[in-house]
Amino acid sequence: MEHFRTVILLIALITILGCREKTEIHTEGMLMVNETDLYVNIIGEGEPLIVLHGGPGLSHDYFLPHIELLSEEVKVILFDQRGMGRSSVELDSTSFSLDLLVEDIEALRKELGIDAIHLMGHSWGGIVAMQYAVTYPGSLKSLILCNSMPATPQFDDILVENFARIYERQNMADLEPIQNKIDEGNQDISIFER
Repeated sequence: MEHFRTVILLIALITILGCREKTEIHTEGMLMVNETDLYVNIIGEGEPLIVLHGGPGLSHDYFLPHIELLSEEVKVILFDQRGMGRSSVELDSTSFSLDLLVEDIEALRKELGIDAIHLMGHSWGGIVAMQYAVTYPGSLKSLILCNSMPATPQFDDILVENFARIYERQNMADLEPIQNKIDEGNQDISIFER
């Protein structure tokens, strides 16, 4: 009879533990990285995947509804790139460049104590991700590009022009109407024109 009670108790314990809701690991806030404040949002646990948002000028927020499922399998590290979203937007032309965006990723990787990362770049973030892969191949486990822009010499002129727009629009109030249109589902590319 004692053995039967132990088995029933063990089955009840397994059932209770198995039915518990999975505890979500979620950390977010400002982190000083590479001499600038970056807004970092970490969801889940496991293999680290850094996700780079599009733009330039957007935030990582548009990924959140889609990335939560992925966070059940890997540690998803989202952040607003330098001068964008909730990261520090008080920059001048000497503190914003593709090289600095790449250095921010490397500094973030080191700050979080990660040996090597999986890196995903969407649209504009794909350009940054490709540059990171070329600059720090030893810190990279894999590279995922989603609807990325091309990495060609002809793209350099567009890149310089977009950086100039960032300097002009360092105020979130200027970017808020664009983000609102995106949130409403507007897919018209002309909303990015100024």
